[in-house]
Amino acid sequence: MVRDVVCKSAMTRTGIAGVEYAINPYTGCAHACVYCYASFMTRFSGHTDRWGTWVDAKANIAEVLEKEIRSKSARRRKPERPVQAPLAGLAEAMDSPPPSLHGSREGPPVPGSPNSPDHPTILLSSVTDPYQPLEASLGLTRACLEALAGATGPFSPEVSILTKSALVARDIPILRDLPGSEVGMTITTLDDALARQIEPGASAPSARLRTLEQLAGQSIKTWVFISPVLPYYGDSPAALAALMKHAAEAGVSRIGVDRLNLYPAAVAGLARVSCAEGVQALQAYKSSPQNYLTRLRSAVFESAAAAGTDIPLQVFF
Repeated sequence: MVRDVVCKSAMTRTGIAGVEYAINPYTGCAHACVYCYASFMTRFSGHTDRWGTWVDAKANIAEVLEKEIRSKSARRRKPERPVQAPLAGLAEAMDSPPPSLHGSREGPPVPGSPNSPDHPTILLSSVTDPYQPLEASLGLTRACLEALAGATGPFSPEVSILTKSALVARDIPILRDLPGSEVGMTITTLDDALARQIEPGASAPSARLRTLEQLAGQSIKTWVFISPVLPYYGDSPAALAALMKHAAEAGVSRIGVDRLNLYPAAVAGLARVSCAEGVQALQAYKSSPQNYLTRLRSAVFESAAAAGTDIPLQVFF
Protein backbone atom coordinates (compact mmCIF):
# COMPACT_ATOMS: atom_id res chain seq x y z
CA MET A 1 0.00 0.00 0.00
CA VAL A 2 1.32 3.43 -0.95
CA ARG A 3 0.08 6.62 0.67
CA ASP A 4 1.06 10.22 -0.14
CA VAL A 5 1.68 12.31 2.97
CA VAL A 6 2.76 15.89 3.65
CA CYS A 7 5.77 16.48 5.86
CA LYS A 8 6.56 19.54 7.99
CA SER A 9 10.33 19.03 8.04
CA ALA A 10 12.87 17.33 5.80
CA MET A 11 16.10 17.32 7.79
CA THR A 12 16.07 15.80 11.25
CA ARG A 13 18.90 15.79 13.78
CA THR A 14 20.45 12.39 14.42
CA GLY A 15 22.46 10.73 17.14
CA ILE A 16 24.51 8.85 14.53
CA ALA A 17 28.24 9.46 14.92
CA GLY A 18 29.56 11.75 12.19
CA VAL A 19 26.09 12.53 10.83
CA GLU A 20 24.31 15.76 11.68
CA TYR A 21 21.04 15.30 9.78
CA ALA A 22 19.00 12.54 8.17
CA ILE A 23 16.53 12.83 5.33
CA ASN A 24 13.90 10.10 4.96
CA PRO A 25 11.83 10.71 1.80
CA TYR A 26 9.74 7.69 2.68
CA THR A 27 8.36 6.09 5.80
CA GLY A 28 8.21 2.34 5.50
CA CYS A 29 10.23 0.25 3.08
CA ALA A 30 9.17 -2.19 0.37
CA HIS A 31 12.49 -4.02 0.56
CA ALA A 32 10.79 -5.91 3.40
CA CYS A 33 14.05 -7.15 4.95
CA VAL A 34 13.07 -9.74 7.54
CA TYR A 35 15.67 -8.52 10.06
CA CYS A 36 14.85 -4.79 9.79
CA TYR A 37 15.09 -2.94 13.11
CA ALA A 38 13.07 -0.03 11.66
CA SER A 39 9.87 -2.06 11.82
CA PHE A 40 9.22 -0.24 15.11
CA MET A 41 8.17 2.72 12.91
CA THR A 42 4.88 0.95 12.21
CA ARG A 43 3.43 1.95 15.56
CA PHE A 44 4.08 5.64 14.85
CA SER A 45 2.68 5.60 11.32
CA GLY A 46 -0.96 4.81 11.88
CA HIS A 47 -0.61 1.64 9.79
CA THR A 48 -1.78 -1.74 11.00
CA ASP A 49 -0.33 -3.72 8.09
CA ARG A 50 2.90 -5.66 8.40
CA TRP A 51 6.19 -3.80 7.93
CA GLY A 52 7.35 -4.09 4.35
CA THR A 53 3.84 -3.99 2.89
CA TRP A 54 3.25 -0.24 3.11
CA VAL A 55 5.09 2.96 2.22
CA ASP A 56 4.28 6.59 2.98
CA ALA A 57 5.75 8.91 0.34
CA LYS A 58 6.49 12.46 1.54
CA ALA A 59 5.25 14.22 -1.55
CA ASN A 60 6.45 17.72 -0.58
CA ILE A 61 9.81 16.81 0.95
CA ALA A 62 11.98 18.46 -1.73
CA GLU A 63 10.10 21.75 -1.39
CA VAL A 64 10.44 21.66 2.40
CA LEU A 65 14.14 20.80 2.08
CA GLU A 66 14.80 23.78 -0.19
CA LYS A 67 13.20 26.10 2.37
CA GLU A 68 15.28 24.60 5.20
CA ILE A 69 18.49 25.03 3.19
CA ARG A 70 17.66 28.69 2.47
CA SER A 71 16.85 29.29 6.12
CA LYS A 72 20.09 27.76 7.38
CA SER A 73 22.14 29.68 4.81
CA ALA A 74 20.44 32.95 5.76
CA ARG A 75 21.23 32.44 9.43
CA ARG A 76 24.88 31.87 8.59
CA ARG A 77 25.04 35.13 6.60
CA LYS A 78 24.15 37.21 9.64
CA PRO A 79 27.08 39.32 10.87
CA GLU A 80 28.51 38.30 14.20
CA ARG A 81 27.27 40.37 17.09
CA PRO A 82 29.58 41.37 19.93
CA VAL A 83 28.92 39.19 22.93
CA GLN A 84 27.86 41.49 25.74
CA ALA A 85 25.55 39.14 27.54
CA PRO A 86 26.50 37.53 30.85
CA LEU A 87 27.64 33.93 30.77
CA ALA A 88 24.18 32.66 31.65
CA GLY A 89 22.81 34.25 28.46
CA LEU A 90 25.68 33.32 26.19
CA ALA A 91 23.67 30.79 24.19
CA GLU A 92 21.13 33.47 23.25
CA ALA A 93 23.89 35.83 22.14
CA MET A 94 25.38 33.29 19.75
CA ASP A 95 24.08 32.42 16.28
CA SER A 96 23.63 28.84 17.50
CA PRO A 97 23.83 27.31 20.98
CA PRO A 98 27.01 25.61 22.13
CA PRO A 99 27.18 21.82 21.99
CA SER A 100 25.72 19.97 24.93
CA LEU A 101 28.08 18.74 27.60
CA HIS A 102 26.72 15.31 26.74
CA GLY A 103 27.11 15.79 22.97
CA SER A 104 29.37 13.72 20.74
CA ARG A 105 31.51 16.58 19.47
CA GLU A 106 35.07 16.63 20.81
CA GLY A 107 36.96 19.86 20.19
CA PRO A 108 36.06 22.58 17.69
CA PRO A 109 34.55 21.59 14.34
CA VAL A 110 36.95 21.51 11.41
CA PRO A 111 35.67 23.27 8.24
CA GLY A 112 34.83 20.74 5.57
CA SER A 113 34.65 17.85 8.03
CA PRO A 114 31.43 16.05 9.00
CA ASN A 115 31.39 18.13 12.20
CA SER A 116 31.54 21.52 10.46
CA PRO A 117 28.26 23.44 10.88
CA ASP A 118 28.66 24.88 7.36
CA HIS A 119 29.30 21.49 5.76
CA PRO A 120 27.30 18.98 7.80
CA THR A 121 26.92 15.38 6.71
CA ILE A 122 23.37 14.48 5.71
CA LEU A 123 22.37 10.81 5.58
CA LEU A 124 19.87 9.46 3.09
CA SER A 125 18.39 7.61 4.91
CA SER A 126 18.22 6.45 8.54
CA VAL A 127 14.92 4.51 8.84
CA THR A 128 14.11 3.68 5.23
CA ASP A 129 15.87 2.96 1.96
CA PRO A 130 15.97 6.08 -0.22
CA TYR A 131 16.10 3.94 -3.36
CA GLN A 132 13.36 1.45 -2.68
CA PRO A 133 11.32 0.43 -5.76
CA LEU A 134 8.84 3.30 -5.49
CA GLU A 135 11.67 5.81 -6.01
CA ALA A 136 11.94 4.76 -9.66
CA SER A 137 8.59 6.40 -10.40
CA LEU A 138 8.28 9.09 -7.72
CA GLY A 139 11.84 10.44 -7.69
CA LEU A 140 11.61 11.96 -4.21
CA THR A 141 15.21 11.06 -3.35
CA ARG A 142 16.41 12.46 -6.66
CA ALA A 143 14.53 15.71 -5.98
CA CYS A 144 16.19 15.95 -2.55
CA LEU A 145 19.63 15.41 -4.11
CA GLU A 146 18.92 18.15 -6.64
CA ALA A 147 17.99 20.50 -3.81
CA LEU A 148 21.19 19.63 -1.94
CA ALA A 149 23.30 20.03 -5.09
CA GLY A 150 21.83 23.52 -5.48
CA ALA A 151 22.88 24.56 -1.97
CA THR A 152 25.56 27.08 -2.92
CA GLY A 153 25.24 29.34 0.14
CA PRO A 154 27.05 29.14 3.47
CA PHE A 155 25.11 25.97 4.32
CA SER A 156 26.44 23.42 1.81
CA PRO A 157 26.11 19.89 3.19
CA GLU A 158 27.92 16.72 2.22
CA VAL A 159 25.71 13.75 1.38
CA SER A 160 26.05 10.16 2.50
CA ILE A 161 23.69 7.60 0.95
CA LEU A 162 23.01 4.15 2.36
CA THR A 163 20.99 1.75 0.23
CA LYS A 164 20.48 -1.81 -0.99
CA SER A 165 19.43 -0.74 -4.46
CA ALA A 166 21.16 -0.55 -7.83
CA LEU A 167 18.79 2.32 -8.66
CA VAL A 168 21.26 4.74 -7.05
CA ALA A 169 23.29 4.55 -10.29
CA ARG A 170 20.53 6.57 -11.96
CA ASP A 171 21.67 9.61 -10.00
CA ILE A 172 25.39 9.44 -10.79
CA PRO A 173 25.28 12.79 -12.67
CA ILE A 174 23.90 14.54 -9.55
CA LEU A 175 26.25 12.75 -7.15
CA ARG A 176 29.24 13.84 -9.19
CA ASP A 177 28.17 17.46 -8.58
CA LEU A 178 27.94 16.96 -4.82
CA PRO A 179 31.40 17.51 -3.29
CA GLY A 180 32.19 15.03 -0.56
CA SER A 181 29.28 12.74 -1.41
CA GLU A 182 29.54 9.00 -0.82
CA VAL A 183 27.39 5.95 -1.42
CA GLY A 184 27.27 3.03 0.98
CA MET A 185 25.78 -0.29 -0.08
CA THR A 186 24.48 -2.67 2.56
CA ILE A 187 25.34 -6.28 1.75
CA THR A 188 24.68 -9.14 4.13
CA THR A 189 25.40 -12.10 1.86
CA LEU A 190 26.89 -12.92 -1.54
CA ASP A 191 24.17 -15.53 -2.10
CA ASP A 192 21.51 -14.03 -4.40
CA ALA A 193 19.07 -16.85 -3.60
CA LEU A 194 19.39 -16.30 0.16
CA ALA A 195 19.00 -12.56 -0.33
CA ARG A 196 15.68 -13.12 -2.11
CA GLN A 197 14.42 -14.74 1.09
CA ILE A 198 15.69 -12.22 3.61
CA GLU A 199 15.63 -9.01 1.51
CA PRO A 200 12.93 -9.81 -1.07
CA GLY A 201 12.41 -6.28 -2.40
CA ALA A 202 16.06 -5.24 -2.64
CA SER A 203 18.49 -5.58 -5.54
CA ALA A 204 20.47 -8.81 -5.66
CA PRO A 205 23.88 -8.64 -3.95
CA SER A 206 25.57 -9.26 -7.29
CA ALA A 207 23.79 -6.19 -8.71
CA ARG A 208 24.79 -4.11 -5.69
CA LEU A 209 28.45 -5.01 -6.20
CA ARG A 210 28.25 -4.10 -9.89
CA THR A 211 26.70 -0.77 -8.91
CA LEU A 212 29.51 -0.06 -6.47
CA GLU A 213 32.02 -0.73 -9.21
CA GLN A 214 30.10 1.60 -11.54
CA LEU A 215 30.03 4.37 -8.95
CA ALA A 216 33.72 4.01 -8.14
CA GLY A 217 34.44 4.19 -11.86
CA GLN A 218 32.80 7.62 -11.84
CA SER A 219 35.06 8.78 -8.98
CA ILE A 220 32.25 8.62 -6.44
CA LYS A 221 33.41 7.48 -3.01
CA THR A 222 31.83 4.17 -1.98
CA TRP A 223 31.77 1.81 0.96
CA VAL A 224 30.19 -1.48 1.97
CA PHE A 225 28.16 -1.97 5.12
CA ILE A 226 28.02 -5.62 6.22
CA SER A 227 25.00 -5.23 8.43
CA PRO A 228 23.59 -7.13 10.04
CA VAL A 229 26.07 -9.98 10.17
CA LEU A 230 23.72 -12.94 9.88
CA PRO A 231 24.19 -15.70 12.46
CA TYR A 232 25.10 -18.98 10.74
CA TYR A 233 24.76 -17.58 7.20
CA GLY A 234 27.30 -14.77 7.36
CA ASP A 235 29.29 -14.86 10.58
CA SER A 236 32.02 -17.35 9.65
CA PRO A 237 35.50 -16.03 8.84
CA ALA A 238 35.21 -17.57 5.36
CA ALA A 239 31.90 -15.84 4.57
CA LEU A 240 33.08 -12.50 5.90
CA ALA A 241 36.42 -12.70 4.07
CA ALA A 242 34.69 -13.50 0.77
CA LEU A 243 32.37 -10.52 1.16
CA MET A 244 35.25 -8.20 2.05
CA LYS A 245 37.26 -9.41 -0.94
CA HIS A 246 34.38 -8.74 -3.34
CA ALA A 247 33.90 -5.29 -1.80
CA ALA A 248 37.57 -4.50 -2.33
CA GLU A 249 37.38 -5.63 -5.94
CA ALA A 250 34.41 -3.27 -6.42
CA GLY A 251 36.63 -0.35 -5.42
CA VAL A 252 35.18 0.65 -2.04
CA SER A 253 37.14 2.99 0.21
CA ARG A 254 36.09 1.41 3.51
CA ILE A 255 34.11 -1.45 5.01
CA GLY A 256 31.77 -1.23 8.00
CA VAL A 257 30.49 -4.18 10.00
CA ASP A 258 27.65 -4.32 12.52
CA ARG A 259 25.83 -7.01 14.45
CA LEU A 260 22.22 -8.13 14.23
CA ASN A 261 20.01 -5.99 16.46
CA LEU A 262 18.22 -8.31 18.88
CA TYR A 263 15.00 -6.37 18.47
CA PRO A 264 12.26 -9.03 18.88
CA ALA A 265 10.64 -8.42 15.49
CA ALA A 266 14.02 -8.62 13.75
CA VAL A 267 14.93 -11.91 15.45
CA ALA A 268 11.49 -13.40 14.77
CA GLY A 269 11.60 -12.32 11.13
CA LEU A 270 14.99 -13.89 10.51
CA ALA A 271 14.06 -17.06 12.38
CA ARG A 272 10.96 -17.40 10.21
CA VAL A 273 13.04 -17.90 7.03
CA SER A 274 16.08 -19.61 8.56
CA CYS A 275 16.99 -23.27 8.40
CA ALA A 276 17.30 -25.30 11.61
CA GLU A 277 20.99 -24.44 11.92
CA GLY A 278 20.21 -20.76 11.46
CA VAL A 279 17.56 -20.82 14.18
CA GLN A 280 19.98 -22.60 16.50
CA ALA A 281 22.63 -19.92 15.85
CA LEU A 282 20.10 -17.18 16.59
CA GLN A 283 19.18 -18.83 19.88
CA ALA A 284 22.85 -19.07 20.84
CA TYR A 285 23.29 -15.37 20.13
CA LYS A 286 20.20 -14.47 22.17
CA SER A 287 21.18 -16.61 25.13
CA SER A 288 24.72 -15.22 25.38
CA PRO A 289 25.07 -12.05 23.31
CA GLN A 290 28.35 -10.91 24.84
CA ASN A 291 30.08 -14.21 24.16
CA TYR A 292 28.73 -14.27 20.61
CA LEU A 293 29.85 -10.70 19.87
CA THR A 294 33.32 -11.35 21.28
CA ARG A 295 33.69 -14.31 18.91
CA LEU A 296 32.23 -12.28 16.05
CA ARG A 297 34.71 -9.45 16.53
CA SER A 298 37.55 -11.94 16.35
CA ALA A 299 36.04 -13.45 13.19
CA VAL A 300 35.75 -10.00 11.58
CA PHE A 301 39.41 -9.13 12.10
CA GLU A 302 40.52 -12.62 11.10
CA SER A 303 38.45 -12.24 7.93
CA ALA A 304 39.97 -8.87 7.09
CA ALA A 305 43.45 -10.40 7.32
CA ALA A 306 42.41 -13.38 5.20
CA ALA A 307 40.87 -11.12 2.56
CA GLY A 308 44.29 -9.55 2.07
CA THR A 309 43.05 -5.98 1.66
CA ASP A 310 44.32 -2.79 3.25
CA ILE A 311 40.91 -1.09 3.15
CA PRO A 312 39.99 0.66 6.43
CA LEU A 313 37.66 -1.45 8.55
CA GLN A 314 35.07 -0.04 10.98
CA VAL A 315 33.44 -2.34 13.51
CA PHE A 316 30.36 -0.85 15.14
CA PHE A 317 29.86 -3.26 18.02
